Amino acid sequence: MGSPERLDDVLLELGQFFNGELATTQLAIGALRTVAHQMVVTFESSDDTAETRLLGPGVPDSGWVGVFTGLLGAQQFQADVAEGGHVHQRLTQQWVVTVYTAWEEDFRGRVAAARGASKNDVASEFFGDLRRLRHDIVHHRGVASADHSARCGTTAVVQRKLAAGDPIYISDEELTWMHFRMPWSELEGRA
Repeated sequence: MGSPERLDDVLLELGQFFNGELATTQLAIGALRTVAHQMVVTFESSDDTAETRLLGPGVPDSGWVGVFTGLLGAQQFQADVAEGGHVHQRLTQQWVVTVYTAWEEDFRGRVAAARGASKNDVASEFFGDLRRLRHDIVHHRGVASADHSARCGTTAVVQRKLAAGDPIYISDEELTWMHFRMPWSELEGRA
């Protein structure tokens, strides 16, 4: 059996993964908001604001064709991708599930080994809250429960207090500053 990985190397890889997932989520949200805005503008300037339009044909390798029926359809899509809208919720929920799963199934054990500790000795409020959020995303259809997400309080992950029944999502502001909220000192064992 070889020597454990260096802690700096594991944390560097965790940081690259974390930032990559953040960037992917933010890019997807931004791109969809741009599409929604363009569709609303297009319909507003059209003589027929009720026509059905396809978005995507002719875009090489797009793999997606959006169907918008009139200005109302485009405005609904715009609301769905706005902060707290259905699409925004789903994209940020996917971020929570992906990041927590990678932490629990890969990085946590590697950080523990690099620190010469047991996996149970490597814990943080940040990842504990991601665990609670993930539980409700997976088991309560993305809605906060009293036993899990509502227990998060206001933390590094979610800056607003969630109550049972609230939809779970990470706000634009929270996403923007998430890297700086990551408990790097704690993970290094300095907290």
